[in-house]
Amino acid sequence: MRATHEPQPYAAVNIDQALFNIRSTRQKRHVSTVAFDRAHGLLYVLEYRADGDKPLVHVWHVQT
Repeated sequence: MRATHEPQPYAAVNIDQALFNIRSTRQKRHVSTVAFDRAHGLLYVLEYRADGDKPLVHVWHVQT
């Protein structure tokens, strides 16, 4: 249980099925960076080394 002053998630989504570079269920680095554009409702997720040494950017529109 978390302390009352700690952030607590109210929702979670497993995005593994949308990723390209998942090689095993025990893989540690699925994504490297996540950012949310609140003004446009866009969630940006960088998938670690999905294209050789380059990350792949996924963008989702999130209704808030």
